[in-house]
Amino acid sequence: MKFTQAVLPLLVIVTILYLMVNLLLLILFSLADANMDLHTVLYTILPSVLYFLCVWFAIKRLRPNRREKPKQLWLFSLALVLPIALISLLVFNGVHAKFNEMDWRNNPHKRVGMIDDLLNTYDLKNRHYNEVIEKLGTPTENTYFKSDNNIVYYLGNERSIISIDSEWLIITFKENRVAHYELKTD
Repeated sequence: MKFTQAVLPLLVIVTILYLMVNLLLLILFSLADANMDLHTVLYTILPSVLYFLCVWFAIKRLRPNRREKPKQLWLFSLALVLPIALISLLVFNGVHAKFNEMDWRNNPHKRVGMIDDLLNTYDLKNRHYNEVIEKLGTPTENTYFKSDNNIVYYLGNERSIISIDSEWLIITFKENRVAHYELKTD
């Protein structure tokens, strides 16, 4: 058996296993409601791109006759379609979910994914205190961002590749109207 004939099936098997691991990670991210930003997606995609470039180079180098197409090559080509599907799932994973009042109130860990949509679609400036409470529900208690003239909402783990801090929405009032709001990490 030629070296080429032995290596190509191995490359296909390794590629399929690699894709299965990536798919499993994607499913775990989805089940954990993990919020992924652009950096997370890039850190996930770049190793895959590098891997497939290496496999492509290996196949080109190992084939003695470039016109000859081994039977295993169609399997490899099929395996190339899966990363495109995985990448599109990662990109469109709902990183920035639509604001939903019920989810906001009942699932505080999902707030970090909804905050951008909330701030883009709902203008908090000059809203009355009661309007804000009606929209966002009861503020988070016992936070060190709390002062006499503000309310604070816990959003969840910060949006970064390594989430060691939490994100918070701080809404400051002046005469019962929103004067200022900001996102902070602790």
